[in-house]
Amino acid sequence: MLEELCIKALDNKVDWEKETSREITSDASSSFAEITCLPNLTALDVSMPEANCLPQHVNTLPNWTRFHIHIGFSFIFDDDIPIKLKISRSMTLCNTEISTLPNWFKRVVLSKAEALLFYNVSNQDVRKLFVESDFQLYLSKCDLKILVVRYCDGIKSLLNVMELDSESKEIALMDNLEELHLKKLENFRRICHGQLPNGSFKKLRILRINKCDKLRSLLSPSLARSLSQLEEIEIKDCKVLKEIIAKDAEMVQVEEKIVFPQLKIIKLCYLKNITSFYLGSAPIECPSLEQVKVYECQKMKVFASRLQNTPEPKLIEGGDGDLKWYERDVNNAMQFQHEFLRIWRLFCRLVKPLRNHLREKEEGIKNQLDKLKKDWLADAELVTLSSLRDKEALNAERWSTAESWVDEVEHHLIRIGLLRPEEIPNMQFFRTMELLYQLIRPLVHFVGLRYHKLQELIQELSKLKERWRKDPQLRKLVSSSSSVGEPTSSIRWKIAERWKGDFERHLGSSGLLPVVGCTTERIRKFFQVMKLFVKMDPLDNYLNWRLGWDPKLKQMVKNCSKELEHHWVMDPELMTLISSPKEGLREKKKNIAERWRDEFKHQVISLGLLPDGDTPEHIKELLRVLDLLRPVMKSFSNYLQDPHINPAVKERLKKQAAELLKQWEVDHELITLSLLPDDDLQKPMKRRSIAKLWQSEFKLHFKKLQQDLQSSDYLNIWETFDDFTEKVGHFIPPVISCMEVEIKEA
Repeated sequence: MLEELCIKALDNKVDWEKETSREITSDASSSFAEITCLPNLTALDVSMPEANCLPQHVNTLPNWTRFHIHIGFSFIFDDDIPIKLKISRSMTLCNTEISTLPNWFKRVVLSKAEALLFYNVSNQDVRKLFVESDFQLYLSKCDLKILVVRYCDGIKSLLNVMELDSESKEIALMDNLEELHLKKLENFRRICHGQLPNGSFKKLRILRINKCDKLRSLLSPSLARSLSQLEEIEIKDCKVLKEIIAKDAEMVQVEEKIVFPQLKIIKLCYLKNITSFYLGSAPIECPSLEQVKVYECQKMKVFASRLQNTPEPKLIEGGDGDLKWYERDVNNAMQFQHEFLRIWRLFCRLVKPLRNHLREKEEGIKNQLDKLKKDWLADAELVTLSSLRDKEALNAERWSTAESWVDEVEHHLIRIGLLRPEEIPNMQFFRTMELLYQLIRPLVHFVGLRYHKLQELIQELSKLKERWRKDPQLRKLVSSSSSVGEPTSSIRWKIAERWKGDFERHLGSSGLLPVVGCTTERIRKFFQVMKLFVKMDPLDNYLNWRLGWDPKLKQMVKNCSKELEHHWVMDPELMTLISSPKEGLREKKKNIAERWRDEFKHQVISLGLLPDGDTPEHIKELLRVLDLLRPVMKSFSNYLQDPHINPAVKERLKKQAAELLKQWEVDHELITLSLLPDDDLQKPMKRRSIAKLWQSEFKLHFKKLQQDLQSSDYLNIWETFDDFTEKVGHFIPPVISCMEVEIKEA
């Protein structure tokens, strides 16, 4: 009268019928069929290597009231163990397709499971699992309480309401689900595609998302309003996530508030692009909020724009866990953390020479820093910095605050005997040098990186450092620190500005400046305008296509760009940007960038890369379609630049690519597209259609050259162009214009 059965093996391998190989035979399914025939069996805990161990048919359906069934080989995750302890019925699928499960098993196990755990389910099968209408209707009737999905790269959305018929769209989905865990879903973009029926997810208590790198926002406002039982949100390591609740996409007349009546814990960790929890127009309320953790979210300035009826949490943690506030307003804490961490990074750089100098007394310094840090965390004035709109003024205030903290540290260390007053001048020199490095950064990028003279710059800077170390003004810093007068930060700034002038003049006399008379301020403004220059239109993409397989032409364009840059750095309008009012500053930069773009375009025309006069509309459309084709060119560009490729094959490929480009320039579909008005909503879709057609044409032409590719020294006899594409497809394309690359580096 067996009532409970547990069959476990290491690595999830069960020795069904004591097989000598890992191949699963019909005997294995017969063995499991015997288990299904046990009439009194109510509890089953079993692991099996694959679904073939299950018989396709059974005489009588088992009546298992408790079961934990694991199918497939995988690791057992530690955080999944407590999940199984919470419930009595669970099913785990690893590297196993739903379609391979017998129908009787789906009725007995799948429909009764309280927890479903999916690991590395195939792309096609994920679609069957989360998109098919039948399964979605099952989700509306099942007892599913916990859903775990890991390492399923093919999943883009958990549910797809768009594919349901009108009647099914009225049925609530996952209305019994209490916990949702998603991890390492590389293509996951949203929880639901389409408007969820009312009552969906109404019992969800815990929501945990980890390593979903294409997720930009987690919840729609309508979905957020339905989560009335949500108690905990934990989001970790999602690279492009910007907000938890997306801004309202639809224009609603009445701003319906978003309320999380049971939400107690919010954890946001290692989200480098998140800016807020919610910045929409609707009010948001969290009346039960107790704990907020925000770790390594450097861009998060505010929690919510209209936070209402939310108590001050008992605990707010920030930074990397070292910042803690008790019973403080969430928005105020986020603003404070945003400013504090930026000032703290500046402070760490400024105090580094002092810590190096007193390395033997590091433990004592650390204790003193911890005490002072508590005082700085209580400084309410830091929140006011976030209201400054002028970036230069904001950076100056941050530097001033960081320097005042270092002054406090020095005075404190002198008072307790860890630092002698005669050691201060040397520390003041290092702090002033750190400020100088910030001032001359644009000059170093321009001369050192764009013109490859970094080593020469370092040598010249070393010569000047010996002279600056003896600067008499450094003594003034020491005396000012102990008397009432001009602040040391102001004196230090003046010294650094003077040293910057010395450095610029020294570079000019030594012949290291590529343009005579250019200054750090000119170069800083030059880079600001160039950021707008490289974003204006897809001309660079067209040049990438042409220059990718023509090194001589590429060098000509590069030389042309350098000549223009020399002229642009000395553009008289650059210096007018310094005194321009902030309101129209961006527009003025844009005007300068447009003028530079026209000058660059004329040079490109003179090289024969574009037709003379205004660019025809069909050429503009050509540039936009080529921009969509950039991923296709990734592997091809790497292939052409590989030194092992047969030169004769390279020439044939280049010629073929040039011919294709000429054909595309007069493509009938492209010309038809160019005649449509700019506000036509069909234009983006038609561009993608043309790009898809050209992509197929591109691959077809190069497949015809397969024989040449196989005869090259680089490719094996069985390797085709598609094989090579797959192998090098993850490389960064080298044909991005030199100008754009250098701007990104700077």
